[in-house]
Amino acid sequence: CRVCLQNKMISKDKFNHQNIQVHHIVPIHEDWDKRLDSDNLISLCTYHHRQAEDGIITKEELSKIISIPPGI
Repeated sequence: CRVCLQNKMISKDKFNHQNIQVHHIVPIHEDWDKRLDSDNLISLCTYHHRQAEDGIITKEELSKIISIPPGI
């Protein structure tokens, strides 16, 4: 999960690598043409996927996370 990985880099918390799902940052019902754009997709665990779907984690936060290569 990219959010777990980002949090681990900040606070050394454990990160989830099970039950990973793909999340569309801009939902496909809002913009069908972005459905396969790599800058619109992020891998998330079920916990963070639900938060992203509910807007707890914003589109802006997710876009910022994917702009940083994993592990940096």
